[in-house]
Amino acid sequence: MTINGEKVCEVDIKASHLTIYHALLGKPLDLSNHPYEVPGIPRVIVKQFVTATLGKGKLPSQWPDEHKEAYLEAHPEKGLQKDYPIGKTSESILKTLPMLAEIHNSPWSWADFQFFEAEAIINSVHELALKHGVPALPVHDSLIVAISKVELAKKVLSEMFLKSVGVRPELSVKGL
Repeated sequence: MTINGEKVCEVDIKASHLTIYHALLGKPLDLSNHPYEVPGIPRVIVKQFVTATLGKGKLPSQWPDEHKEAYLEAHPEKGLQKDYPIGKTSESILKTLPMLAEIHNSPWSWADFQFFEAEAIINSVHELALKHGVPALPVHDSLIVAISKVELAKKVLSEMFLKSVGVRPELSVKGL
């Protein structure tokens, strides 16, 4: 993929909804280690657990069917609940991400997290286009920009996220 004939890369907000949730609680997420890195549990499983928790507004009492089906597709001889029992998995993840245990008391839902994220992304696209003449393609919690514009895109996205959410996000770049 190219923009104006130049190869592109993706500037991604790491753990966007989790970062927003923590910021709204006034307890910024510690991103010194990636929040989806939990000893003994694959990143994809942790991310699915966090997504289910933030999406439902409560800790899951069982794995969502779509997560079980995806796991079974990747591991036909296994089962998600068998390999990662929800209770034990929840305990392990909450040691790394204890604020998730409070989600049921939160006045915010997935829609609020989505709103703050979208506000930052839309404002970044506008700023890049209108103030800098730089095209950017929004993709959920990331921007696709020409490689030569990656540092500008990171700066703008960081600023717009700060304005919207109140904290600076951890950004990663894919495709360099």
